[in-house]
Amino acid sequence: NRRAGLSILENIIENAKLNNGEVILCFIDLNNLKYTNDNFGHEKEDDMIKTFSKTVESCLRDKDIFFRFGGDEFIIIFKNSSIEITENIWLRITEAFDEINNLNKKEYLLSASHGVCKYDREKYSTIEEFIKCADAKMYEEKRRLKEIREKLN
Repeated sequence: NRRAGLSILENIIENAKLNNGEVILCFIDLNNLKYTNDNFGHEKEDDMIKTFSKTVESCLRDKDIFFRFGGDEFIIIFKNSSIEITENIWLRITEAFDEINNLNKKEYLLSASHGVCKYDREKYSTIEEFIKCADAKMYEEKRRLKEIREKLN
């Protein structure tokens, strides 16, 4: 849950400060969760969250931490990682979403937007600032995707 996830993040950052470790944060927004609930009901919304969570977890390494931040927002903490490794893992996740969408014929399409930030002790004085960075990058991705969709229509 959120409280436990934030506590873990705080501990990981403190450990990284002591050991010059790398911490990458991936902020995720599960797309169309409200639409799924409004149009197909709570059962399908729950199924969407469970399918999403299981899919993400199946693509992560043992040392990665995944938790629900709230509503349709999730966080992955990548310890001793890089942006490149994180983006490769994200690519695996989106490929798994595509596979589920092509095979399962659910009422909803499984997709998510993400934003990634690397922890910098000089840049972020609080965990909230670190999370806001990744959140802002996620919204940049959402805006880019919206612009692309609008151009295609």
